[in-house]
Amino acid sequence: MPAWVEQGCADYARRMPREYQLDWQELAPVDRNGAVPVEQAKAQEGERILARLDRDEWMIALDERGQQLDTLGWAGALRDWQMEARKPVFVIGGADGLDDHCLGRAQQRWSLSRLTFPHPLVRVLLIEQLYRAAMVNAGHPYHRA
Repeated sequence: MPAWVEQGCADYARRMPREYQLDWQELAPVDRNGAVPVEQAKAQEGERILARLDRDEWMIALDERGQQLDTLGWAGALRDWQMEARKPVFVIGGADGLDDHCLGRAQQRWSLSRLTFPHPLVRVLLIEQLYRAAMVNAGHPYHRA
């Protein structure tokens, strides 16, 4: 990842309350030398993603067709997961999106926007929104809407 992504994510991770443990896991992209059809590459990526998930993890697939929540919606979901002792895992797909098997495994599908973002920017947006939701739940003035 570019330095600005690492710095941005590290900044928000440092600021997160102690009760939120963040763990980024990266998978190398499937080799797309042109010989591998898109659907096959997505399927391979999906298999690798699903192999990393535990049964008790609550998967949220970030998908352009997913549900769009506002900040208070994120805060409510975060609060619910804590109350239910869920282990949420956000999955960001590759350049072609997530495979149908991955989407089928997801308990929720969320969209950050109807816009298309580059993968590195999604990371920063995701961690900032998680931080913002945590601050809403803590009654902190970071979110002033």
